[in-house]
Amino acid sequence: TWGGSSSKLIANGDNKIVSDEVFATSFGLAKFDRNSTVYIKGRGSVPVAGNLVPSHLPLESQISGSQQKWYNPADTTPSAVNAAGAFTFTGTATGGSNRVHTPFLLGRPVDAGTLVYFGLGDSILMGSHDNLNTGNNGVYGVGLHQRAMHDGSFTNPYPSCNFSLSSMYASAMTGSNNKWAEWCVYANRGIDEMLTNDIINAGASLATCQSRAQEIWTKMKTNGIQKILRTGLLTRTNSTDSWATLAGQTVNGTDWDTGGKVLQFNAWAQTRVGIDIEGYVELSSILDATDKRFWLTNGTAMRVTDDGLHPYSNGANGVGNELGSSDVRAALATLA
Repeated sequence: TWGGSSSKLIANGDNKIVSDEVFATSFGLAKFDRNSTVYIKGRGSVPVAGNLVPSHLPLESQISGSQQKWYNPADTTPSAVNAAGAFTFTGTATGGSNRVHTPFLLGRPVDAGTLVYFGLGDSILMGSHDNLNTGNNGVYGVGLHQRAMHDGSFTNPYPSCNFSLSSMYASAMTGSNNKWAEWCVYANRGIDEMLTNDIINAGASLATCQSRAQEIWTKMKTNGIQKILRTGLLTRTNSTDSWATLAGQTVNGTDWDTGGKVLQFNAWAQTRVGIDIEGYVELSSILDATDKRFWLTNGTAMRVTDDGLHPYSNGANGVGNELGSSDVRAALATLA
């Protein structure tokens, strides 16, 4: 509910729309236990033709137990929101939805000292090339950020919010845009992975990248983030053998080569530890041990990447997100 009402009118430009608190006692519980699965059920409508409900890139099939459908209320009637279980429909069949709207679930930790993580990034941190989405991964999430929030056994999850979005630019997070930063108040640890798209698609200079990073860090800390971990920008390569060997790789663009913006930015970011940020992590587990301009290889095709830019996971030979997230989780432990 919102102010006791079961519906909420969202005006154009509204941000931080938070419902009334749902108490554990409403379910006969003293508290919601760690590893509990919570289902949120509801429906919304957009009365103006051509306007859309915001959605995220994860597929409906990637989120265990999820359901998202679209329909014209003049032709289709859904079952009651308050009825247990998935929606059923009568009338004209609903349309399927590959992409889903992902509301935030805010919790109040029993321990006031609980560390809560806020991730800001693009498709790399979001996990757009992480295809291992079944079982527990469909609940806990995929990609570098979500995988770093548990220890691989799904028994010790960290509370977090992954604010990453595919194709996102750091430039969109700076200047007058503070909507994303307002959500930092619900966390106390930050992860920043931005800037890849600023370099690839906008040709941002090194100085511009540095300035945008510092502005993002300032916004995080102004809104309650106490410690920030910066991830190193990853490499970008082409391959003649699907990234099976080091010899088959070539650097894709001067910005990623020796003396380029990426390596210069990473070197600079490390100097900001103790000044603007509290930690820096290179995703060494998925990079070549002797030359970070290239991806890790072991003779297996697409071992850690399938396109030369994103960490790749497929539940078989591809383990890029699993390996990279272990670097992130280890670095987060140093920020405690």
